[in-house]
Order: sequence, then C-alpha cells, then structure tokens
Amino acid sequence: YKNLINFSKSNRIQFLESKKIGHNDIEQFKIGLSSSSQHLENYLLEKGITLELLVDLGIFKINNYGKAYDLFNNRIMFPIKDNFGRTTGFGGRKLTGDGPKYVNSWENDFFKKRNLLYNMSGANKIKNKSQDLYIVEGYTDVIALNKLGLIAVAPLGTSISIEQISFTWNYVSEPILFLDGDNAGIKASSRVIDLALPELAPGKSLNFIFIGTK
Repeated sequence: YKNLINFSKSNRIQFLESKKIGHNDIEQFKIGLSSSSQHLENYLLEKGITLELLVDLGIFKINNYGKAYDLFNNRIMFPIKDNFGRTTGFGGRKLTGDGPKYVNSWENDFFKKRNLLYNMSGANKIKNKSQDLYIVEGYTDVIALNKLGLIAVAPLGTSISIEQISFTWNYVSEPILFLDGDNAGIKASSRVIDLALPELAPGKSLNFIFIGTK
C-alpha cells in the first residue's frame, strides 16, 4: 500500500478518484499498486521466494514466449484476508490496457473464493448479533460503507455462496444484502433465497435492500 500512496502523491489515478478512495482508505484497507513485474519479482526473490513457487501459486504466469509475468501487473491491489486478518490472496483491478477488469488469485488450499469474503476480519468489530452487517457487490462498495461507519463484506467477483452467508450468521442474526433493483438484482436475490431457505432458523434470517428502487 505504501507503493500506491507514494505513487498517488504525484500521479492522478482516475479509478480511485471516481470511487472517492483517499490515502486514509488506502492505509486502512492496505490497498496496493502492482506497477512493475520486474520490481515485484526482484523483491520476492530477495525474500527467498522462487519464481517457480510464484508460478505454482498463480501469482506469475508464463507467456507464449516462455517469459514469466505478473498476473496483477498494472492493477490496483485489494488484499483478501480471512477472518483472522491473514492475507490469503488478492483481487486486482485493471487500470489500463486489455484484459479482464478484475482478476483474483488462483484458487489453492488456502484461497477458496466460496469460503472467503472481502473484509471478513472487519466483521470482528461486531459486538452483538443485533448489529447490522451488509453484504455488498464489490470491494469499493465495502470501502464506501466503511466511510459511513457501516460494516460490510463482499463476495470475490462471484455469486454469493451458502458458505459466505453462513459466515455472516456467526456475527449477526440478519445480514442485509445490498442489491441493484434491476432484473439482475432481482434474480440474484431469488438465488440467495433458494440457497438460504433450507438453513433458515431462529437467529438465522436475511434482509434485502434494493438500490435504485422506490
């Protein structure tokens, strides 16, 4: 995250500006910047981490010319942590160029997207099950609600899983899902209801807020 803070002092990053993400947010959520494959490779090699291991973990890939490159090059980096605050993987948002807008670390023994949520460790701030815990769409939505003093988590670019819903029930009785009020949001809510219905019980419920509806 220090790399991103230093870079943003003298360079404008349109994505961060559009999401109103400032230095305090960068520091709190440890948001980073992957700007150079070579710099990252050299840094990790100095720490004793081999290129072969980086490829095995999916952090680096091999191109058609046999050269290793950073999967997250030229991306804003969002650390994905477990509920103990341990970094298990990353989500990267493209700044410029071709390729998917978001990419995640490859799945492995300790990074399984269906079992993780962005800002999982933030749920530890909840003191009793009557408090509010919001489930939102993405990383920047979590950060936006945090600015308002609200605790939120988000799936990692995939549809929400029953494992993720069950995690929120460990903290609150009625997590609140923020969804768009369009057809896609309605369909997503129906899917969540189908997932959760067999698990509903006293102290295990759901609430929904649809954005953009009257």
